[in-house]
Parts: sequence; structure tokens; C-alpha cells
Amino acid sequence: MAFARPVYPRWFWLAVGLSVVISSPLLFLIYRLVSPAGEKWKMISENLLGDYILNTTGVLGIALPVAAAMGISSAWVMAFYDLRGRRWMEILFVLPLTIPAYLMAICQSQIYGYGGIVPSALGILGINDVKSVDIMTLPGLAFVYALALYPYIYIPVRLALRGNLSGILEASRSLGSSSSKVFFRIALPLCRPAIAAGLLLASMEILNDYGAAKYFGINTFSTGIFTSWFSLKDLPSAIRLSGFLLLFVGLIFLGERLVRGRASFAGSPMRPATRKTAQTKTVAFTISLLIIMPGLGFILPMIQLIPDAIKNISFIAENDFLDMARNSFFLAVSGSTAIVIAAYGILFAKRINTSPSLQVFAGISALGYAVPGAVLAVAIGYYSNQLDNFIGIHFIAASAGTIVFAYMVRFMAIGYNTIDSGMEGIQRRTEMASFSLGQSPLKTLRRVNLPISGNILGGAFILCFIDIVKELPLTYILRPFNFNTFATKAFDYASDEMLAKASVPALFIILLSLVPVVFLERKMRTR
Repeated sequence: MAFARPVYPRWFWLAVGLSVVISSPLLFLIYRLVSPAGEKWKMISENLLGDYILNTTGVLGIALPVAAAMGISSAWVMAFYDLRGRRWMEILFVLPLTIPAYLMAICQSQIYGYGGIVPSALGILGINDVKSVDIMTLPGLAFVYALALYPYIYIPVRLALRGNLSGILEASRSLGSSSSKVFFRIALPLCRPAIAAGLLLASMEILNDYGAAKYFGINTFSTGIFTSWFSLKDLPSAIRLSGFLLLFVGLIFLGERLVRGRASFAGSPMRPATRKTAQTKTVAFTISLLIIMPGLGFILPMIQLIPDAIKNISFIAENDFLDMARNSFFLAVSGSTAIVIAAYGILFAKRINTSPSLQVFAGISALGYAVPGAVLAVAIGYYSNQLDNFIGIHFIAASAGTIVFAYMVRFMAIGYNTIDSGMEGIQRRTEMASFSLGQSPLKTLRRVNLPISGNILGGAFILCFIDIVKELPLTYILRPFNFNTFATKAFDYASDEMLAKASVPALFIILLSLVPVVFLERKMRTR
């Protein structure tokens, strides 16, 4: 790695320092993996490790193909068929993103359970034998993940189909190829990078989830980490399980690279292909099936939540609710602000110091998103406890500041990549012109870069905000005593079978998520 003398050394070392601090929990976790194992680890490895491996593999093996089928087929239909009410459908297909997987699990268990919406609907149709449908199984959990996560595949595939690929696909159809041939022989191969990227994101979300697996009673690596830490009081075992989960992450990254291969596509910008009218019965039937996805993934959960929330509306006046709202907003605003400031500082330093070593350090700071939240929580929790023991005061561990730092580690990639892509549109000669006029980097940042980066920073803030509002594992493990957010309280109520009361914080999480998701959909529509 070449090391050139930085042009602006203060900014260089500031960026390096931030990157090292943000990545330090991961380095600490890797270091602790070589520590000796205890007796409890022997019990876990002999009795539970096999279940963790099989269940985690099984859920991924079922959920990812189902989510891929949902996302790819819906993206294809929305990109190339002119449908009545298409704009409303475009919004509906991304709305399941507003519901975290653990809330989706709670809602689906009620929808299919005794007296739920599905058994009641079957009774109206004359099918009275079905009183409930048991989805509290491993395939049921995979189905919940697929409903919650198929937009991660739908969004990149849809953008690919509506972008430069559209001209090639339109030309193929004009030469007489049927829609099925165009789809299987041209669209799927060309969209392989987009599909691989979407599957990677969905995989990370499944491995990160704790609430849905715990609620369904399925032992996965994420639930095992929680059990080792909280039930067995064995941090070394939790760290070892984190190592296995990191191995899963590494295998998934390797698989994504193999699927993607050297596939890429670059073409000249073209207008989106002209949509065909859905006239055949086969296409109409396919579209009807696809509409079921957002129906099951958003509409039915909302139908389940809203009446329960109305019945428990008095809960809003209680002190617990006000505390939850304050904690949720404080953490989301503080975490998003910290991420945006740190990411923008690192990227600005990278722009004015074109050092290869700084490029490496900046990239390392964004690795946290590839690590599940439970793993980061173990590393940061152990790390903060050791610091408290070193200074002799219980000050760092189990504090709001530690949670905000954890959010920075976990979601830095979102802020970093969003700001980085936006800053690509700002020519570097903008800063150079300011420097040539004798302005310092700080004044250039304040007077030149910040005024023209407002929309970029706002978009990054919104995306980080919504991910933090929905985050459960990090907050649940690292929170101080009697400290709740909408996410932790909804999960606690659901775990205690107080599902109706859980609807109030759950509904607020969804409402807070609607704005950025609709914003994302509008941005896609303008492409």
C-alpha cells in the first residue's frame, strides 16, 4: 500500500482516526476469537451448534429463492407492462420495506392464527374446517422473511430493467421474440449483477434478524448469540458464535461474487422501453398473483395493526409511550447526525488528499453493514465493558452514547455510500478553485461544499434515520436498564403475548418508515 505525504495532513489523520475508531469493534472481535473456550462452549457446540447451522442454512435456502422469485417477477411486470393503477402498484410493491421482519412475524402469526384474517376469510368462502394455519415453523419463518425482504431484489432489478437495459430488451421484442424468451434469455442474464446485489442485502437482513426467529422459536445464530450472552452469561461463547456467523457472511459474499462473476453491462442512456398492455389471460393472471405480495406483506398487516392500535390508543397518553418516543427520536437523530458528519468528513478528506492509503482506511470504515447487528453488539458490549473496567467507572457500557456509536459502526456504509455517490457529481475543481483563492479546507467545506451538498446530506440522513428506527438487535443488547424504543417495546410486548398492545409502537415504526420509502419510490420513478 503506497503511502504518500498528505497534502492536508490534519484532514488526513482526522479521516484515518475516524476510520480506525469506527472499525475498532470489528478488530477487537477478531482478536477475541482466539481466546480459550470455556465449559459452556463445549455444551453449546455439542448440543446447539448443529441446530444453529441447519436452521440458519434452511431459512436462507428457502427465503432467498422465494424472495428472488417475487422481486424479479414483480420488477419485470412493472417495468414492461402498462397496467391500470400502475403508479399505485409501484408504491405498493415497496411498502413492505416499512415493516421490519420481527413486526412482520408478529403480524403474520396473528393473520393466520385462530380467529385471524385468513381463517375468517376462508370461513366466509364456506371453508369452515380451517380454524388456523400454523406458520410458526421454519418454512413459515422463511415465508415471513421473503414477504419482508423481496423489495431488496425488486428495487435493483427494476432500476436495471428501466435503465440502459431497456433499449436492448425492446429491440429483442421488436425482432419477434416472445416475452418469455426475452425474460429468460436476455433479461435474467443482464440483470444478474442486480439480482446478486439484492440477494446479498436480503441475506444480511436475515442474518441480522433476531426478533422474528426468536418469536417463531427457531434457533439461529442470532438467537444463539443472545442466549449465550443473556441466559448463559457467557460472553466468550457469544463471541465464538459471532465468529461462525461472520463465516456465514463471508460465504455469502463469496457466493455473491461467484454469481455476479465478471458480469456487467454498460450501454448508452436510452429512454425506458415502451410498456406493453397486459391483454393476455396469462399476463393478467400473473399480475393478479403478484398483487397478493404487497397485500400479504403490507395491507393485511396494516389491517391487523390499525384496529388493535385504535383500541389501545390510550397507551399514547402514558409515560412509557412518551419515553419510547423520546428515546427513539433521540437515538435516530443522534445516530443519523453522527453518521452523516463522520462520513462527510472522511469523504471530504479523501477528496482533498488523493492518497491510496486513505482510500483503504475510508473503505474499512464502511465494512460494518456487512456484519449482523448481534455480532456488533457482542463486540461493542464486550469492548465497552473492558473500557469501564480499565477506567474503574461504569460509564461507557449500557449507555445511549454506546448505542449511537454502535449505529455508526453498523450503518456507516449507508451514509458513506449515499454521500459518496452524490459527491461524484461535484467536480473536484470546485475545491481547487477555493484553495487557489487562499481559502483553508475548513472554510472551503463550510462555504463551498456544504451549501451544494444539502440534498445529498438530507438523503443520507433520512436513509440512516429509518434504519435506526427499525433496528432491534443492537438496541436490545446495548440499551441501559429500563430504556426502551418503539422497536424494543413492540418486541417485548409481543414476547409477553400482549400483541394488541404491541400494535401501537409497531404502527409508529411503520408510519415513520413511510416517508423515506415513498421518497425512494419517487426517485426510482423519475429514472
